[in-house]
Amino acid sequence: EVDDAKRAHQSCLAHLSSSQVQYEKAYQDVQRAVLIREESEKQVEALQRQCSDLKAVLRALHAVTTEQRQSTVDHAKCRKQIAELQSLLSVQNGFQSTFGT
Repeated sequence: EVDDAKRAHQSCLAHLSSSQVQYEKAYQDVQRAVLIREESEKQVEALQRQCSDLKAVLRALHAVTTEQRQSTVDHAKCRKQIAELQSLLSVQNGFQSTFGT
């Protein structure tokens, strides 16, 4: 009976030791998972900042493009007005040379 008790005790110790090893491995797995999650969250935050920065750049680029378009339209209007004024000036110079006024 004593031998049976010793064997049962050793079996319990072996099982307990095996359970402790499994627990420690599971704990380490959980720690790794937490670290991976934290790193993933940091990466997501960095990507969100980058996306926010890119959105700001795109907004600025859009504003510049809009300004450039407007500037091109304004430039074309000015060139048209200059051509009209040059034409009028040419007519006026023609009158002056013809009529001497």
